[in-house]
Amino acid sequence: MQTMRILIVDDNPFDLNYLTNIVRQSCECDIVQFSSSSEALKWCNENNIDILVVDCIMPSPNGIEFVYYFKQMKKNELVPIIMATMAEEREVKYQALQMGVNFFVPKPIDHIEFLVILNNAITMRNNYYALKKREQQLTKSEEKFRILAERLPSCVVIFKNLKVIYSNTATQKILGIDSDTLMSMSFKDLIKKTVPKRLYHKAIYLMRLILDGIEFQSEEIELINASNQIITVVLSTSNIVIEDEKGTICIATDITKQKETELRAIESERRLTTLINNLHGIVFRCKNDKYWTMEYISNGCKEITEYTPEEILNNNVVSYNDIILEDDRDIVNAYVQRAISQFEPYVIEYRIRTKSGKIRWVWEKGIGVYDKNKNLIALEGYITDITDRKEAEYRLQYLAHYDPLTGLANRTLFFDRLEHAMKLAKRGSYLMALEYIDLDGFKFINDTYGHDVGDEVLKETAKRLSQCVRESDTVARIGGDEFTVILSKIKSKKNAFIVAQKIIDKLSEPFNLKRLTLNISASIGISIYFAGDDDTDSLIKKADIAMYRAKQSGKNRYPLYIS
Repeated sequence: MQTMRILIVDDNPFDLNYLTNIVRQSCECDIVQFSSSSEALKWCNENNIDILVVDCIMPSPNGIEFVYYFKQMKKNELVPIIMATMAEEREVKYQALQMGVNFFVPKPIDHIEFLVILNNAITMRNNYYALKKREQQLTKSEEKFRILAERLPSCVVIFKNLKVIYSNTATQKILGIDSDTLMSMSFKDLIKKTVPKRLYHKAIYLMRLILDGIEFQSEEIELINASNQIITVVLSTSNIVIEDEKGTICIATDITKQKETELRAIESERRLTTLINNLHGIVFRCKNDKYWTMEYISNGCKEITEYTPEEILNNNVVSYNDIILEDDRDIVNAYVQRAISQFEPYVIEYRIRTKSGKIRWVWEKGIGVYDKNKNLIALEGYITDITDRKEAEYRLQYLAHYDPLTGLANRTLFFDRLEHAMKLAKRGSYLMALEYIDLDGFKFINDTYGHDVGDEVLKETAKRLSQCVRESDTVARIGGDEFTVILSKIKSKKNAFIVAQKIIDKLSEPFNLKRLTLNISASIGISIYFAGDDDTDSLIKKADIAMYRAKQSGKNRYPLYIS
């Protein structure tokens, strides 16, 4: 396989060089980079690539527009695309997926996360190359077999009174015997000269059948030509009348090359079957019916579904449709039917339930097989397990919104929730409160007992804070030992004070960790919002000021911000 070429497009010079260095260190490939998306598009018109890495937010054309124009080039139809983006809106990702983006990597780029995604993209591209190569090999083998069969010559020999009275040029060429010699031979002489000794008795038996007037078709026998080479022919005989006398016409078709070709084809098929069955995926052919009845399915079926091919073929034990998760079946069927109605290939991701009950994500690419009248005959395609990729995506999404230590909302999610809570409060004309919490004495614990103990204190603090609020409220960790609580839809300021007192009491209880009994307290600042002109920054600032007042006035208390 030729060296893989990867195109990286990003208008940020730092990100462009950073991505390039990661790719260069991870694999041997030809890297092409552009900081201008328009220049990159021009270059793509004249050049081919294997993988595209593109930034989402760029000057026109932006990343999604770039992918759209890139996919318009037919040669790029199957090129895996990785999009780097800071955008969190679902609409942006949905739009990117519709344009043909396969993977997403969030900014700022994490080295390990990007390598996982890049390896998945490389695997996807390599699988395409492998399938394409197999298709070319099979086509070449079939074409060669067809040409050999079309040019297959036949010997024609006519006997009368056990003498050769006619032979065609093909006979002379195949047997290596000139016409005059052939014409002087009797039936027995020809057998002695052209039949191996081990087959002599069989040949005499066939000669007697012919003399008795018995005809036969497609009798396979080996002969020896003038160069002492063994050739295999298929012999057919017919009784004819020549000048009122009985005669026999023998037609011998040389199938030596065909035999060799058949052996090669069998070996080629064996190799192809071995290759397909060792793919980390499923190669299939199925009927386009409600059950997706499988006519062929490779051994990769066992690895992905835990069912053997024999259990799924022709729905012997279970249909493939039954394996698809019920919530996904209608979507998959509608997607496939829409694609084949337009005579286009389809690519779809969905979930299956394995024989042991596990849920797995799979990626399927398929295409309809049609007859000359464009009637659908079957579906053929490839299915691969993408569970690890999906879990990695979910993990990335989780890390983007939640603190990995405590499991609480992180700073990003906190701001989203706060802005949402303020909008709801303003629209519904009710109060909401923000409580800013700082742990008293945490620095001493961290410095004295180490970060491991400090982390355990933070995790226990997170649990206790979550016990003090409703499910509709939000607890977030926004810094080292700084936490916030968003109390939405409260009836009065008193509700905020009640929650703050719960937190004070809960955090005042001893922390029993690793044979240590530790004590901390909390200083809490409270700010209240009621359909005012405050934005998120001013509301946070007020709660922060109130918290510092609590610190200054003796800690372990919860003053309300008063301007």
